[in-house]
This record gives sequence, C-alpha cells and structure tokens, in this order.
Amino acid sequence: MPVYLRLDMLTLLQNDAVSKFVQASRQDLADGLLQEAAIIEKFLPPLLSATDIDEALCQAIAALPEAAQKSHGQIFKIFYQEIDRSAVDTNLVKQRLNTLLSQK
Repeated sequence: MPVYLRLDMLTLLQNDAVSKFVQASRQDLADGLLQEAAIIEKFLPPLLSATDIDEALCQAIAALPEAAQKSHGQIFKIFYQEIDRSAVDTNLVKQRLNTLLSQK
C-alpha cells in the first residue's frame, strides 16, 4: 500500500477520534490530533478540484448510451476507471454527480 494512502487513512482515523474527544469534552486531546492531522495533510497529494471532478463526470456520462446516463453505478464505474479514488473526496464526487444529474 502506498505511503500516501496510509497517511490518508491515518488522518481519517484521527478526525474520527477528534469528534469523539470533542463529544467527551476533551478539547485538549482533540487539539493535539488536529495539529498532527494538519502536519500529515501537508505530505498528501492534493485532491482534484470540483471543476476537475465535474469535467471527468461529464466525460463519463457522455461515454454512456443515453438510456444509462442517469445510472450512478455505471457513471462511477467509468469515472473511477479514469480517476484514482485517492485523488478525490468521494463524498464530493457523489455530491457533484447528483448536482450534474439534477441539472439535466
């Protein structure tokens, strides 16, 4: 597994721990983890912008027959064949796809 994926997973775990520390009123522990996460994130490759995601999604939609152009599964399949999952925020991809499909 590439190092950047491990770092990305570590920041996700830290963010989860931060929310639990905040719920437990342990802001001191949460602040420490937030500082660590900020340092680790400097070493991660940048994520694609919403504009780049939109372009890739539009290309994926255009590659499908018209009857399948609203199928999230088929669109995601084509999208992720071209774009590595580690290069995007998957929640943003879902949000952008919903926005694009609602505009059609």
